[in-house]
Amino acid sequence: MKQLMTTLIVCLAVLYCKADETVIKSFVGTFEGEVEISETKNRALQVSVRQIEEGFNVSWKTITIASSGSGKSKSYSIDFVASDRPGIYGSAMKTNLFGGQEALDPIKGEPYFWAKLGGNTLTIYGMLITEDGDYEVQRYDRTIVGDDMLLEYTLTRGTEVVRTVQATLSRQ
Repeated sequence: MKQLMTTLIVCLAVLYCKADETVIKSFVGTFEGEVEISETKNRALQVSVRQIEEGFNVSWKTITIASSGSGKSKSYSIDFVASDRPGIYGSAMKTNLFGGQEALDPIKGEPYFWAKLGGNTLTIYGMLITEDGDYEVQRYDRTIVGDDMLLEYTLTRGTEVVRTVQATLSRQ
């Protein structure tokens, strides 16, 4: 009986991994778009998703463009690896002493990221402990609809929603 249960658990784990692998394939590619932030600022957005050996990588770039034509950009690239929990992925943002990938440490002021994959939505959370000991959470909901990626970004500090951005990005 014990051997049967172990076999069943292993089979379910394989099925969950295959299901996640199938779902992430709909996100693989590069998506681009723009969003108006204010009357004087726009943002050009680019998101790329690719599969890696133990999960997937999400890279994104935001270029803030002022009405004067000047701009500044921010880029991020994070590998997400499967956890023991179906549909939940931990970030692998730095190399440890033994050459393995691990998450950053929020107590040291570094952001901690994780991802949730369900249905046609990939949600990435980023948590940061602020200098005063409070916290801020960034949430990126990326939903695939046809050849588009609907992006909804929310920044929360403590219990206060500071910023939300919504955009539609087209597959390139």
